[in-house]
Amino acid sequence: MTTPEPGSCDPGPDAGRRLVAAEWHRRTEAEYRSAALASQLTLWLIQVGAPPDLIRDGLQVVEDELTHSELSAEVARAAGGGAAPPVLDGRALALPSPDGPLTAVALALVRFFCIGETVAVPMFRMLRAKATEPRCREVLDIVLRDEARHRQFGWDGLDWLLDAHEPEIAPAVGTALPGMLAEVRQAYGGVGDKPATTLPPAVEAWGLAATSAYAVTVQRALATDVVPRLEARGL
Repeated sequence: MTTPEPGSCDPGPDAGRRLVAAEWHRRTEAEYRSAALASQLTLWLIQVGAPPDLIRDGLQVVEDELTHSELSAEVARAAGGGAAPPVLDGRALALPSPDGPLTAVALALVRFFCIGETVAVPMFRMLRAKATEPRCREVLDIVLRDEARHRQFGWDGLDWLLDAHEPEIAPAVGTALPGMLAEVRQAYGGVGDKPATTLPPAVEAWGLAATSAYAVTVQRALATDVVPRLEARGL
């Protein structure tokens, strides 16, 4: 899941291509980070005795995210961004577990999958709707297909945790939820009440959207999909 590249005016052909390439380079880095976090999360699932099928689903997420990173780099190159390797911050490639793997896996599943990947599905659908560049469309199709599976992995993992360990994890998740939801809203443009902005069609064709489009899409997804699912689970 990625954060938006804001824009409100036509930057011109050369600047537009630079904007596109920079955004897809950033997605390359973000997808690599997602692979690292999914790998750590899957290790924690093994350590807390999760069912083998859930562990295998986590390993598939790792593979998917690595593929997404490689595909994002391809789109960046197609947009004229060169072949620069992703810039990675090692501190952002690990998740904390001060209270042990059980609580850590619950919080990571909720933040990055039950919230993050659930929001990512309509977000990538929104990006795909205006994308016309052939390779970009192909990549967004792959990512959108995989995000739906990643979303299901998150809810399946949370359901298993609640069935097996609800007394230990429910209070921690309930305490952290307001901050998690606020973090996602802020990352994708706030509460959606800012003036609408636009990007040139030539930029949207490469799978980019303005900040206001992200904000509206994410806010709607939280209200109609994420929060009802959490409430149905007593969180």
